[in-house]
Amino acid sequence: MGVYKGASVAGWELLVAAAKGPSEVDLLHELLKRATSPVATVQDLIPLLKSNAEADTLSMIVGRAKSAFEATGGDRYSRHKARMAAKQRALSVEGREIGPLPPVRDPDRKEACRKDLRLALTTYFPRAFPLAFSDNHLLCVKKAQLVVLVGALFALAMPRGTGKTTICQRTAIWSVLYGHRHFVVLLGATEEKGQLSLQVIDFEIEKNDLLLEDFPEVCYPFRKLEGQHNRSRGQLLDGSPTAIKYGKKTLVLPSVAGSAASGSLFYAGGLMTAVRGAQHILPDGTIIRPDLVLLDDIQTRESAESPPQSATRERIVAADILGLAGPGESIAALMPITVIARGDAAENILNRERHPEWRGERTRLVEQFPTDMELWEDYNEIRKQYLREDDEALGCPKEATAFYRKHRAAMDKGAVVTWPERFGKDEISGVQYAMNLFFRDEEAFWSEYQNEPKNLLDDDQFLDEDQLAVKVSGYARRVIPLGVEYLTSFVDVHKRALYWMVCGWETNFTGYILDYGVFPKQNRPTFTVRTARPTLQETYRGVGLEAAVYKGLWELHDHLWALEWEREDGTAFSIQRALVDCGWGQTEQTVKKFCREWSLQRMAGLVMPSRGRYIKSAQIPISQFKRRAGELLGEEWIAKRVGKIGREVQFDTFHWKTFLHRRYATDIGDPGCLTAYGERQKNGKAKTEHLVLAQHLDAEYREPDNSGGRPVDLWKLKPSRTENHFFDCAVGNCVAASMLGARIVQTSTAVAQKQILSLAERRAAALSKKGRKAA
Repeated sequence: MGVYKGASVAGWELLVAAAKGPSEVDLLHELLKRATSPVATVQDLIPLLKSNAEADTLSMIVGRAKSAFEATGGDRYSRHKARMAAKQRALSVEGREIGPLPPVRDPDRKEACRKDLRLALTTYFPRAFPLAFSDNHLLCVKKAQLVVLVGALFALAMPRGTGKTTICQRTAIWSVLYGHRHFVVLLGATEEKGQLSLQVIDFEIEKNDLLLEDFPEVCYPFRKLEGQHNRSRGQLLDGSPTAIKYGKKTLVLPSVAGSAASGSLFYAGGLMTAVRGAQHILPDGTIIRPDLVLLDDIQTRESAESPPQSATRERIVAADILGLAGPGESIAALMPITVIARGDAAENILNRERHPEWRGERTRLVEQFPTDMELWEDYNEIRKQYLREDDEALGCPKEATAFYRKHRAAMDKGAVVTWPERFGKDEISGVQYAMNLFFRDEEAFWSEYQNEPKNLLDDDQFLDEDQLAVKVSGYARRVIPLGVEYLTSFVDVHKRALYWMVCGWETNFTGYILDYGVFPKQNRPTFTVRTARPTLQETYRGVGLEAAVYKGLWELHDHLWALEWEREDGTAFSIQRALVDCGWGQTEQTVKKFCREWSLQRMAGLVMPSRGRYIKSAQIPISQFKRRAGELLGEEWIAKRVGKIGREVQFDTFHWKTFLHRRYATDIGDPGCLTAYGERQKNGKAKTEHLVLAQHLDAEYREPDNSGGRPVDLWKLKPSRTENHFFDCAVGNCVAASMLGARIVQTSTAVAQKQILSLAERRAAALSKKGRKAA
C-alpha cells in the first residue's frame, strides 16, 4: 500500500516499481497531485489523465506491475522488494525536487529595472561596475538598451579596457531575465573568448545573490545544483523537470511556468564559428531563432592587420550574422569594437557610408591633449629614468607622480579625458593614466585607446580618403586651367559598364581631373561594378557581351570628343591621347578592334589599347627594356608593335600607382600637384566633395618590396575594397600624359598634412627647446 499526500492506492509499490525511468514515476506522482478526493484504486487514477499519451503510459505501467505480481505469485518477499523499490524511487524524487520557489525579494526593484538597463547594471552588478560611468559608457548603455528593446543594430568603437565586454555580458543577462530576448548569441574574436563570456554569464546566474533575490525563477534552480551541473538532468520543480542544459557553447535556462525567461538560451562562440541555421525549442514547443547578437571585439590584431582576414570578418558580420533571424524577422545586434588598423573590419563597419545600418560611432580616451607638452616631456623623462634604474619601481614611479602632483594645474590645462575616474593605484588622475599609456607606446595608444590608428597600410606621404575627397582645384567641371598643354583620357573596361576619366596636364605634370564617370550613366549615386544598372547589354539589347562593349566604346568616345573642352584663355582643346584598358581577356580583341577602327575612321594613333603589368623587385623595369624598331619607350611604359593592328601600350602598374599618389600628396601650387575639379567656399573648404572618387583612389595600400635589390611598391586592395576603377583611370591618364611629354621637373616642397596628428610634431617642438630628440 502506498501513501502520497493523503491518498492511498492499492498496489502502489508495485506500480512505482514497474515504472521505467523518472518520467513514468513523475507521471504517477503527478496523477496523485491532481486528485481532489482520496484515491484507492488504479481505476480512480483514470479520470485524472489529461491526454492519450498519459493513458497509454499508465496502461503500460499497470501491465508491467500485473505481470510482475503474477510472476512472483504475490509472495510476501516480492511485495517487500516492491515496497523497498518504491521507497527508493520516492526518495530519489524527493532528492531531485527543489520546489517551491522562494518569493521575489523586492518586486518594486525588479520592476524598476525592467526597461532601464543603466539602473539594472548598477543595481544587480555593483561589483562589475565599481566606478562611475563615463559619457562613453552611458552612450554604450543607451545604445544597448535601444538594441534590446527596439531591435536596432549599433556598432560603437570604445577604448581598450573600458568595460565594453562587461557591459555586453550583463546586457545579455538583463535581456533574457526580463524576457526581452529569448535566444542570445555572444560572439567574440575567437571561440575561446566567446565561451569565456558564457562562463561569466553562468557565474552571475549561479552566484549573484542580488539576482537570486529578484529572479528566483531563473537563479534558484541553478543555486540548488550547488555547482554540480550533472544534477541538472533530474532536477524537478513542483514535480516538473527544469530542463537546465549546460554545454561548452550553450546554456539553457530552467523551464519554469510563468517565467519570462523559461527555456531561454545563451549561445557563445567565435565570429568565425558557423552559426547559420541556429534554432532552439522552447518548453511550449515553439521553435525560435536568434533574436539578439552581441559581438564583442570581433577581431584579433593578426586579423586586423591582414586585409583578407579583415574582409572575411566584415563579410560575416554583414551577411551571416544578420541572416540569423528567421524568415521575415530582423536581428538585433550590438557590436562594441576597437579599431586596430586603418581599413580593418572594425573601421569599415563603423563607416556609415559603407554600413549605414550599423550606425557606427567612435569614442576615445582623450578628447583633447594637454597644452603644455613640454612639462609632460619632463615628466616622461623622470618616469623613464626611474623605471630604468629601479627594478622595484611601480608602473608609474612615485617620483614621476610627485612631479605631476607639484605641476598638476599646468599639466592638466587643456586636457579632456572621457573617463576621469579611471586610473591606477600608482596614479592620481585620469589624465595621468592616459598620458602614461601614450608615453608607453604611442602607436598602440592611437589604435587601442583613441580608435584612430596610424595607417599601417599606407604612410604619411599619401593622403587618406577624407583628404582625397576635398582636394579640389578651384575650377568648375570641365574648365581647363591656364597652363594646361595636354588633354588625356582613359577607359577602364568591365562587363557591365565602362569607367572613364579625362585629365588636363601642364608640362611639369601638374594635373587636373576635369571629368569622370560611368557609361552607361547610372541612376544611383552609389553603386559597384557588380550592381551597375543599366548595364551595357541592357543598353544595347539583343547583342552579346563583346558587341555591347564595342558599341559602348564607340558611343562613349564620340561623346567625349563632342564635349567642349576650352581653356581659360579661350583656347579650344580636344583629347590628344586616349588609352583603353585591354587587360581583360574576354574583351581584349574587342578593345583592339575598336582602337584600330577608330584610328581608321577618326584620327590615327590617338586612341590606343593599353594594359598594366606588375613589375616586381626582381624583374627588369620597363624603362630598361630594349626598344625595337617602331616601339616607343618612356618612364616605365612602352608602346609595342603588336602584329598589324598597331601599337599596344604596356606600363608598370606598381610604379604609376605610387606616382599618382605622390601627385595627389603634393601641395597645391607646387609643380606636379594633382587635383580634381571643384570650387571652394570663402573659407577655403571644398564645395564639391568627390566621395566615390576618393574611395576608389584610396582602395589600395602599398607594400614595400626590396627582395630583388630594387625598391618597389606592391599595390594591393584594402580589406573589403573592390572598387578601384577610377584609381585605374587616374593611373592610365598619368601614363598618357607621360607619353605626350609631361615630366616632373621639380620635387614638391611640401606634403599635405593629415588633420589627425600623432603629437610627434608637438613633442618634437617641446623637446627641441630642451636640446633633446624624440625617443
